[in-house]
Amino acid sequence: MGMPFYLKPVSLALAVSLGLSACNDDTAVTTASLPAFKVALQYVSTFATAGAEIVAYDKASKRMFITDAGSNTLHVVNIADPAAPVLVSAINLAAYGTGINSVDIKDGNVAVAVENKIDTAFDADTTADEHQRGKVVVFNAATLAEIRQYEVGFLPDMLTFTPDGKRILVANEGEPNQAYSYDPVGSVSVIGLAGNTVTDIGFSDFNTGGARAAEITSNIRIFGPGASVAQDLEPEYITVSPDSTKAWVTLQENNAIAEIDLTSLSINHISSLRTKDYSQTANVMDLSDRDSSVGNFKTWPNVVGMYLPDGIASYNVNGITYLLTANEGDDREYSGFAEKKRLASVTPLSTALDAEKASDKLGRLNVSDVDGKTAGTLTTAHSYGARSFSIWSTSANLVYDSGNELDKKAVEASNYDDARSDDKGMEPESVVTGSISGQTFAFVGLERGSKSSIAIYDVTSPASPVFNSYHVASNADVSPEGLKFIPAADSPNGKDLLLVANEVSNTTSIYTVNQQ
Repeated sequence: MGMPFYLKPVSLALAVSLGLSACNDDTAVTTASLPAFKVALQYVSTFATAGAEIVAYDKASKRMFITDAGSNTLHVVNIADPAAPVLVSAINLAAYGTGINSVDIKDGNVAVAVENKIDTAFDADTTADEHQRGKVVVFNAATLAEIRQYEVGFLPDMLTFTPDGKRILVANEGEPNQAYSYDPVGSVSVIGLAGNTVTDIGFSDFNTGGARAAEITSNIRIFGPGASVAQDLEPEYITVSPDSTKAWVTLQENNAIAEIDLTSLSINHISSLRTKDYSQTANVMDLSDRDSSVGNFKTWPNVVGMYLPDGIASYNVNGITYLLTANEGDDREYSGFAEKKRLASVTPLSTALDAEKASDKLGRLNVSDVDGKTAGTLTTAHSYGARSFSIWSTSANLVYDSGNELDKKAVEASNYDDARSDDKGMEPESVVTGSISGQTFAFVGLERGSKSSIAIYDVTSPASPVFNSYHVASNADVSPEGLKFIPAADSPNGKDLLLVANEVSNTTSIYTVNQQ
């Protein structure tokens, strides 16, 4: 069955031909054997708050819960009528810490992650103190009463319930202070709800001299000044297998993913995501904001993109789990250490890169001053993010990458911010999946652009996803940070919904997900 309205994505065969470390773990499902239909987002309503980053939903109380880091508040909004959201409460979390970072809900329990910074001045030089550990607080979704609080690791940045509802997993990022004189360890906290236990899974075994030090290859970015591996690894986002036995954690600044065994509460492996070659025709990119052209896509020899994913999701096909990443990119920029530089300011450059250092070429491209050097000379420019979303095997072999399609779709929709060409393009921030009529769709939130935008792909066949549609907000929404897909069986109106929390506009919008 043909699908003439789809644009051809970067296929597995093409990925192999381009040397993109692709692997074929897809065993049976092909989009050609499935009915073709489009998915479109239909705007329903918007709710404005002082801040909006992550959004979760409780099906019993028909409420959405929105994190507001700026005011350290959890906003509780009734969406029994999605067209008319109503504020129920605004829970201030100052009693638990200095900033809310994440929220998730399972079986009527609302869990929030709250960090605790003792010193909040920009150049604070904080010394180690156990009270810098963050907290997870669990509330009753209906009564909003506190159920229990748990002490977790340093800077809990994201949390999620396991699908079986027995545990809460917390990504503790453990970022350094501004002076980079104090760098707490990153970890994943596992909260056992039955016994109210907290187990911190750390990375000390991977330190130099540790039992697993040899597993840290040169492709895993360990580069903080004076940092051990345990200090340098920074867990960002977590996804869990459907059977609740494994979890995968993005280590964003390290360009890696860790797999965690939830039975033994140990780390199975840490896998590098390597880089994306911008000299390949499938990966032509606009890397200049001064070339007087919006969407000037071309090949760039000696330039690669580090995936550095933020959001991660997982789904299962024929018993095989696949990982989806939103390859946003991130750098370390502190008063005591900053890795990012304009390419033209890096010295010395190879002859090939030196020839491209004009502002209308690669001169303003933000690159790492740590990676890609040979005997001190920058020979391969490592830029931040891959300007794409990817599908990986659980051992981090690339199954699919969307190439430059996200940026191209933004250009076609007149929503591409050319001022970000020298940075990270449209910055894919988050990715969630939803099952619609037996097919699996990925919703990718793009952080940049004059309006909030979501790219939708049919990922039923992991090796050959199909671009479905690109949605640009018709209202004032800007910069989607958190997405939540609500299947029709759980939604307040019996329809598939997508909740989108927008960080810049401080709005959370509700969309119906329609088949066409």
